[in-house]
Amino acid sequence: MIDSGKVPRVDEQLEMARAFGDGRLKEHITSEPDIMIEHIDEDTGFITLGSDGLLKVKKRLDFA
Repeated sequence: MIDSGKVPRVDEQLEMARAFGDGRLKEHITSEPDIMIEHIDEDTGFITLGSDGLLKVKKRLDFA
């Protein structure tokens, strides 16, 4: 991975958030997701599902 300014890139080409499904760079990346299990009950107000690209520019408090 190369850090080209603000955006880390794989093989100087692919931004990490864009890495899924790019067969040319499979030797450098994985498409295995990070999985978190959270308890949801009647007090849960909302759930936000987002990629690292979204969460790179938004803070968790922006969703509250």
